[in-house]
Formats: sequence, structure tokens, C-alpha cells
Amino acid sequence: MTLLCGRQNFLGFKQASVKKREISKFACFQVSVPGDKKGKIHIVNVDPKDSGTVREKWEVRSLTDESMKELGIEFMPDYKDPYHKRAMTHGEIGCFLSHYFIWEKVVQNDEKVVMVLEDDVRFEPYFRHKVNALLKEVDTLKLSWDLIYLGRKRLVEKEDWVEGAKSLVHVAYSYWTLGYMLTNEGARKLLEQKPLKKLIPVDEYIPILFDKHPEEKWKQYFEKRNLLAFSAAPLLLYPTHYTGEAGYISDTENSSIIQKASTAEGHTEL
Repeated sequence: MTLLCGRQNFLGFKQASVKKREISKFACFQVSVPGDKKGKIHIVNVDPKDSGTVREKWEVRSLTDESMKELGIEFMPDYKDPYHKRAMTHGEIGCFLSHYFIWEKVVQNDEKVVMVLEDDVRFEPYFRHKVNALLKEVDTLKLSWDLIYLGRKRLVEKEDWVEGAKSLVHVAYSYWTLGYMLTNEGARKLLEQKPLKKLIPVDEYIPILFDKHPEEKWKQYFEKRNLLAFSAAPLLLYPTHYTGEAGYISDTENSSIIQKASTAEGHTEL
């Protein structure tokens, strides 16, 4: 997984011709999977002094039992994928870690607001304009928020509009972490619950933290579920490919499954 981080404003994504000067209120973090480095973590730093150039710093770790033990990873005892009834895959673990390290960076660097993007996203037309309009609406409404989804898979048809808003809804249970905006306080809340000690996929963890997850057993592992989460409506990001389409690759679902794992209760799960 790749963590692209720094105080640079925006990095210029070819798909949407995004220029770094257009969105200047927050740093941008990109999560991706290099094709030849699956199952490893690759961190790329963006140095604000380099006028937008990318300075790479490698910090590569294979996702072995030893490295996971070093990170203190334990798995939620009750977790099984809702659809496939399996344990987590290496890809899902790597994905969670990439987001987790971003949250750590947000707190360490005292970033106020950041945008987190996965690498397989398709930007809607006029993305820059729509994000700026969304931020203005948040300011106008004086909305208290921790996380705003820009792209996701909706699992609940009806979601309530934020009062007075034209482009914000109260988010319900959702999948995917394609892209979201995150505050410093939101990052602190995500870290505070020590998710590496009861690991589940990141798109299951976040809905638990804003208390909209349907699985009551899982929610019991996280005492504070007070993340203030919302979503752009309509969404501003979508996947570049969907399941079954030509070119679709899922490094989270198609990677190997954890066969033997330490759980939060301290026993070994086969």
C-alpha cells in the first residue's frame, strides 16, 4: 500500500486535471497498491519545499506474522466477512494499515483538515469546484464534523439531509473508503479506539465509529462511537472499475486470507 503524505496542497491528478493551487485548505493523502509490491507498505513523502515535486522515501515491510506482531496487530475474535464468511485478507490488512498510518500522520503533523484518496478513483466533472462548494457549505452551516465521505458504496437507500444543506447528508452504513475528508479531531477519534488490537477491515471500522453499523457484536469492542460523519450528496468520487468489468483488480479481496491469527482475546484462531 502507498501512503502519499505531506503539507502540499494538492498533487495534480491527471484524471481530473486537479491543480494544487485550487484546493488549498488541506493536505492530500493518497492510498494505493503498487502493482509489483502487493502485500507491502510503501510510503512516499511530499516535501512542501520542493515546489510540488515528489520525494520518495521507502519504508517497506512485508506483511508477515513477525511484522504484524511487531505492529501489535490482533484480530477481532467475532469477525468474519459478511459475504464470504472468511477471515481478513492480507490486502485488507495492508489497506487498513495505510489508512491508519495516515491518521497517525495527521495527528503528528497537526494537520487541521486532510483529504484521503485511494488510487483507484474516478473524479466527477468539476471536482475541484464541487469540493470547494462543499467546504463553503460546511463553513456556512457551522457544521461540527470529523469525516465527510467523498466516495463510498451506499448500503442504505434513504439518508437524511443535513438541515439547510444542498450537498450533505447524514451518512448511514456504507462500504469503501475511496475518498474522504478528515479533521484532526476525527483522526484522533479513529486512533483512540486502538483498532490494531481488534482489527477489522477499514470500511467496517469507520461505520462502527460513527455508530451506524448493523453488527452489534462488533460495536461492543469499541466503547466510544462518536465520530461525526457525513457524506457529499451526490458523491464526488467513484471507482475506476467495478466487479466484473475489464481491468477490475481487487488487491484487498483477491489477496491471501490470514490462516492463523492472534485475536483480541489472546487465543489463536485457525
